[in-house]
Amino acid sequence: MKKVDTSSYIKSLPQVIDLITNGNPATDWINSTLDQVSTLGDDVTLPIEDILNIADWPEDEREELRVSLLSRFELKSEAEIDYQEIDVCTEILEYVWSYCRNRALEGQQAISSLIQIFEELDFPRPFLVPAGGYMLFYVETGRADFYHDNTIFVLEEGQIALFNENIQFRLGDKVECSLFVTTFFPKNEWRELLPTNKNTFQGYTVNNFLLRHQTLDTFRSIIEISHTSLSRKRDLHINMLEKLLLLFSEIIFLEPEKTIDPRLATACRFIESHYKEKLTVEQIAKASATSSSTLTTLFRDQLDSSIMKWRDLTRIRIAKKMLIETDLPMKTIASDIGYDDNLFFSRRFKKITGSSPSQYRNRHKL
Repeated sequence: MKKVDTSSYIKSLPQVIDLITNGNPATDWINSTLDQVSTLGDDVTLPIEDILNIADWPEDEREELRVSLLSRFELKSEAEIDYQEIDVCTEILEYVWSYCRNRALEGQQAISSLIQIFEELDFPRPFLVPAGGYMLFYVETGRADFYHDNTIFVLEEGQIALFNENIQFRLGDKVECSLFVTTFFPKNEWRELLPTNKNTFQGYTVNNFLLRHQTLDTFRSIIEISHTSLSRKRDLHINMLEKLLLLFSEIIFLEPEKTIDPRLATACRFIESHYKEKLTVEQIAKASATSSSTLTTLFRDQLDSSIMKWRDLTRIRIAKKMLIETDLPMKTIASDIGYDDNLFFSRRFKKITGSSPSQYRNRHKL
């Protein structure tokens, strides 16, 4: 079992209180928070240091946090905090984190993260939806359990959910998952894309293959762009969030008859599993139990793509991941995804993404 060391985090509370009260730096708190974020597998679009920069706040804003904290925990002063009560200390630290995150959110409008947990954790993960805000979740792999008022809500792989205002959840402590999260304050023009019912939790399975592909790719792009030096990356983040909400509205209201044809879904899964091979349209059609002409029509009508273009899109998506996560030379990557000619791979990559493989790597690699 993977353990999250919370001792240094809890011990940093006196430092945090001094920071809020007097503006003195709380280095131990920031470092222990960074350790926890790293252990919990977070990849956040805004640096943690920028979220926890209380020392740089104006004095009146620190005082607002102090008053809010005392009110929340029904304390007359900081002297009443019992630092021996681990649960209380943890709740106070979680409250300060949420307060700082929501303050940062007001300036950014949206903060996204990729949470990857592949081992059992003994530290529950809190989520707080700020008043007037929303939180959009998408489970890439695994399963996510959320606890709220003694009720368990479960999101399975391929499901998306939008949380409404003033709801607090805690990610279950016995899950293995890869989870995308975006917390945001909506623009006025986005309101028509959001559910009107309040205080509800509902997950939707993304059955439509194209919507699922677009949703995952958009979430990944948000995380990738956050690590670049692009001057308009915040604007790009907001732009892609709007795309996610458009996709979400399609997922909610998609009529059953518009769901992807089973033969097309089979073909897409076959391409996903055999993208390295020199596939022909006939082979893919045979694996899908249909004719080449019928499958070609299905790809055109439902995915707005040819069969071979979809194969190339699959290859390039995997190549993008390899370019960011490995130092493999271009020739090796080209070969690994099914291209014998490195020059042809570069041309296909640039045609699809707008940049060469080397440009993409230099722009996105951490």
